[in-house]
Amino acid sequence: MLSPEEHRVLALAAIAQCAKLVQSIARRGSASAESIADSLAGIIVLDESDPEIAIGGAKAVALGLSDLMIKRADPLLMERVRTITALIHLEKLLRRDPHTQQELRQQLEAFVSSSDSADITSGSSIKQLAEIYRETVSELGPRIMINGDQQFLEDDRNISTIRALLLAGVRGAYVFAQVGGKKWQLFLRRKNIASIAAALYPYPRPI
Repeated sequence: MLSPEEHRVLALAAIAQCAKLVQSIARRGSASAESIADSLAGIIVLDESDPEIAIGGAKAVALGLSDLMIKRADPLLMERVRTITALIHLEKLLRRDPHTQQELRQQLEAFVSSSDSADITSGSSIKQLAEIYRETVSELGPRIMINGDQQFLEDDRNISTIRALLLAGVRGAYVFAQVGGKKWQLFLRRKNIASIAAALYPYPRPI
């Protein structure tokens, strides 16, 4: 059984994974299909208070855990950190807006009950999730700015996937807040987070 601090790192890894995937799509035009599927799956796990179930466990956020293990900052990492903090801030705004919460809930319930939810990575599913994000959460504050190559950022499929992943990131931020996560922890407990992420990482680490 994981400790509260391990739960917070697991939830933070879910947000970090979405930020990493968004950056990869924006800059390279592609990202791990498996990690995208794992991240999007968390969106439709409703009414679940156990972070391990809501997020999918360490294997589902392995990419995010590996990113949290990095101890030396570089420009691309700092870009991802800005996306993480923006998602945490957006979730905070969502918690303060009952109307948008209700609208988001209704749209997600409708999506879950539709046949499209059976394949979370299908074109139609990603497009629906992107629209849900655009119509609800993205209206709460300043748009999250994504840097990348214009040829990738102008592609409709990429735009939809990025928006769907941002919705997944907000879901991760919600779980993060539920288990006592705060934005400042990302900066003031960086080394501790890296150590816990390394311990949670589910695969053998390269020597």
